[in-house]
Amino acid sequence: MPRLLGFLLLTLLCFAARLLYAQQDNIPLNATFHAVDIYEYLKEMRVKKITSFFHDDNLPLSRLEVIRLLREIAAKENELSDTERKLLRRFQITFDESFQNSETFSNLIQYDRPFDERAAEIFSDKEKNFFFYKRDSTSVFTELLLGGYNVLRLEPRPNVSAFVYDAAFRFRVTLFGQLGTMLSFTQGMNPGSRDLVLAARPDLRTNFKLIEGNIQPEEFPNYTLSEGYVRFYTEPTADLNLAFQIGREPIRYGFGYGNRLLVSGSGPVFDFFKINANYGIFHYSMVHVSTVGNFSFNRDERFTKFFAMHKLKVSVPNWFSATFGDVMVYSGRGLELAYLNPIVFYKFLEQDVLQDRDNSLIFVDVQTHFFKNLEFQGTFVMDEALSFQFFSPNEFVTDKYAFQVGMFWYEAFWIQNFSAVVEYTYIRPFFYSHVDPRNAFTASGLPVGNPIGPNADELYVRLSYNVLENLRLNFEFRSIRRGENIYDEQGRLVKNVGGDIGLTHGPDIPLRRAAPFLDGERFNDFIFTASLRYEPLKNYVFELRYSYQVEQQVSLGLSRPFSFGFLRFTAEY
Repeated sequence: MPRLLGFLLLTLLCFAARLLYAQQDNIPLNATFHAVDIYEYLKEMRVKKITSFFHDDNLPLSRLEVIRLLREIAAKENELSDTERKLLRRFQITFDESFQNSETFSNLIQYDRPFDERAAEIFSDKEKNFFFYKRDSTSVFTELLLGGYNVLRLEPRPNVSAFVYDAAFRFRVTLFGQLGTMLSFTQGMNPGSRDLVLAARPDLRTNFKLIEGNIQPEEFPNYTLSEGYVRFYTEPTADLNLAFQIGREPIRYGFGYGNRLLVSGSGPVFDFFKINANYGIFHYSMVHVSTVGNFSFNRDERFTKFFAMHKLKVSVPNWFSATFGDVMVYSGRGLELAYLNPIVFYKFLEQDVLQDRDNSLIFVDVQTHFFKNLEFQGTFVMDEALSFQFFSPNEFVTDKYAFQVGMFWYEAFWIQNFSAVVEYTYIRPFFYSHVDPRNAFTASGLPVGNPIGPNADELYVRLSYNVLENLRLNFEFRSIRRGENIYDEQGRLVKNVGGDIGLTHGPDIPLRRAAPFLDGERFNDFIFTASLRYEPLKNYVFELRYSYQVEQQVSLGLSRPFSFGFLRFTAEY
């Protein structure tokens, strides 16, 4: 054992010799540093062909990755609009230490400056930070995050209000330029209508503290959030970089402009182990996730489940990116070592060795890079063997597949800083489900992938405009069609059409039975959302959002409107 530890230590030291010093923590997907999100900006620059790569199918990115992308953008600064250049400066100061100085950066806890000077900079337009320490290749950041929502239901009447307030600390440390750690803790309060809180903050739907408060109404409504991880990064040779991460934070996996078919990030936060490897045009990633099953009041019915996912992507500059990968969902046992193997095909293992107990998905992704300002992408996911009767009313219950195709047009209609996205999602009946309901592709009862669920499709349109570097407008439209299972007045299942992710075709339905798309109780949903994000001073962001939704139950001719708006304020200090 001492020899093994010595060998590992020597290996790490050898890797460190090749080190490019930088912060190794990730930039959170839910961060609100500025009115324009860094990932929104990087995506627009990728479609404009300013950057060569942007791994938007495997988020979040580390600060080092973002810094390198910003430097690539800076090298083509002459191709940027005035707003894009100002955004570049803003993000350079936020993420790149080489741009942080006394003129651009403010540190509240700083021993060598009078407190009144530091306090006065709270209302300056400098990039703000609570505490920062750096020595050689080690850096320590402590950030204070404050947020508040004032939510108002407009329809149906009467008007109902809700409030969400939270405060958080985020600690970020990079040791020796290679080992990044992050720890964050959030305490929030949510007085008012619980349903309205969840409409404004869907990320809280699976928060046990909030659920528990609903069970025990005498408790003041509140919630807690906790995230943290350790991430090791190395570059053993030229063009080869490796990253290993264990912990918990929001992630997204797979392509998608709206909600993705694989991991959309709309469910609970996962605990996971992750490997990323990049070498030239080849990009490999593996994620092994631990999460929970459906919530039950009976503690004995609660259980843990796992997802294993890996994929290989080939990215040819200025041409395309193509990905092949697979997913395995399993439960009822501890960590399965077979699914920790980073190079085997999970489906073969599951069928040949592990007794065909688990739920497998196979997927391919394609994203084009042919045209400047215009990108196409598509994803196809297969749940079981297909009969290849695509779009036929005679497709079987085992024809479980989904696909998504979309287009991203930047500088749409030849307007600078304006983007248009169109995406269509098609999900067959029984997709995401499994003979063992515990192995459905869900976490805490919610879809891990696209939230519209099985036996549904969606047309998604988004228009975005960066009016200024500190002002962004967004408009979204969703048209969703879904077919739900039919129940009688006593709640007994009459017809299973594959519209419930937690209810599979099971052994009672012949596998060769037809499962027409959108069969069952038909619903149409129309959702309009408009939002404005404004940043009067750096790190202080206001968001005004309005959402109008209509659910139509076709068989009864009923329409159920629902609309709400909120004013949100966030400060990341």
